[in-house]
Amino acid sequence: MFGVKHGCETGECGVCTVLLDGVPVTSCTLLAAQADGHAVRTVESMGEHPEQGWKHTEGLHSLQQAFIETGAIQCGYCTPAQLLAADALLVQNVSPTEAEVREALSGVLCRCTGYVKPVETVLRAAARIRGDEVPPLPGRLAPPVNVMELPEAPSGDTEPPVEPSAISHQPPAPNRSQAAQDGRHRARNRARRRARAED
Repeated sequence: MFGVKHGCETGECGVCTVLLDGVPVTSCTLLAAQADGHAVRTVESMGEHPEQGWKHTEGLHSLQQAFIETGAIQCGYCTPAQLLAADALLVQNVSPTEAEVREALSGVLCRCTGYVKPVETVLRAAARIRGDEVPPLPGRLAPPVNVMELPEAPSGDTEPPVEPSAISHQPPAPNRSQAAQDGRHRARNRARRRARAED
């Protein structure tokens, strides 16, 4: 388990947040005996990359995917706690306001993002969970195309393959301007040697 981070040890920074029966709590101020009989969730329970070598999972949670898409991760130290706090909010309210998202994330200190991207990200994820159309991010490229799924070119538009024997193995022709410049340097050097020999 790597999602629960070590922070202040006083419950002030929130990077050690876990969900205790669905409620965000700071684990550094929670005794193990207090968690007995309760459901404890960490970010590892949210989702994982869908393909990990031989292991296949259901994939990332929509919040995790949104954090990646928008670049809200930054250094990533507080991201697990922000994800859990946002998840707890979206379980209770799938249409939060910006103020409600800010309130939910306020228990997790983040020194990198200034909270702009994480707030936008939670609102985008909420819209996606509701089934609303989410506009593309400004300045972002379209998702990459899987070239394995591209249709084949029509048979009339393709060029015949080149036979390996038809490929020339000769070195490329020299750059003529470079060759001329080299010749001028050699002539200048010969003239200098002659002048020195005459002296």
